[in-house]
Amino acid sequence: DLLPLGVLLKWALRGKLVYDAHELETENPDLAGLGRYVAKGIERAFIRKADLVIVVSKSIEEWYREKYGITNIVTLLNCPNYQEPKRSQILHQSLDIPKGKRILIYQGALVRGRGIEMLLEIFAGWKNEGYVLVCMGYGELAPMIREQASKHGNIYLKEAVSPHAVLEYTAAADVGVSYLEDASLNSRFALPNKFFEYITAGLPVIVNDAPERKRVVEEAGIGVVLREMTADSLRRALQTIEGMDKNRLREKLMEVAVTCSWDRQAESMIEAYRRHVFQQPLRAQVINDHH
Repeated sequence: DLLPLGVLLKWALRGKLVYDAHELETENPDLAGLGRYVAKGIERAFIRKADLVIVVSKSIEEWYREKYGITNIVTLLNCPNYQEPKRSQILHQSLDIPKGKRILIYQGALVRGRGIEMLLEIFAGWKNEGYVLVCMGYGELAPMIREQASKHGNIYLKEAVSPHAVLEYTAAADVGVSYLEDASLNSRFALPNKFFEYITAGLPVIVNDAPERKRVVEEAGIGVVLREMTADSLRRALQTIEGMDKNRLREKLMEVAVTCSWDRQAESMIEAYRRHVFQQPLRAQVINDHH
């Protein structure tokens, strides 16, 4: 919405313009009809006026390169700062979860399109499994989760906590699930910050078959990719994770957490500003680090 204003201010103030796209904006399912048509027209008309474009995944970067023919673009992953995960029982204690039960956590916006309804249906049918489901966050589905939690002893709702406390709660779970239904290109190419929070907290992850999360999970060997969300496929995924070598899994999760940490992403951002905004040559040290 602010891109045309940004271009106007760039011209008026003789400044520089950075277009930091939070998502694949024009392919968001919330944008439809005339609104999408207008948004695409605005982006196509003004994006080449930006000195630098920032996106959140390589698939989105490739889409922008092909769609608009731009080269002054960089991918910056939406990751937290690295911190060593510290296991605790804070979820068991705060939600009165029976000792010994393992926790599958969904963390983030409690909205449709994230697989939450399927998870609730699956856990409502499970009686003697070793896992419980914790949905943590806020949103339109909170009343549904609360109702299911009142009926089934293996479903829990944890209200959102302050940002600085999130990873403490995440690290108290055992497996994280990031399942964005393939409703749009934006969903398909997404790399949500919650996905990286699971990894930073030391949790193996279960994701749907979407290219960006699939690539991270399969290349690093830190979880399972589901072709579909069913009770049998989820059970097999959890069994697969349980069968992984715990020490090796911990090492792999730490490697990804360090590589994808905001500390590393900030280096890429600074270099992108140097090159495209301030037209300074790339620093040899950073080039070597990337190689």
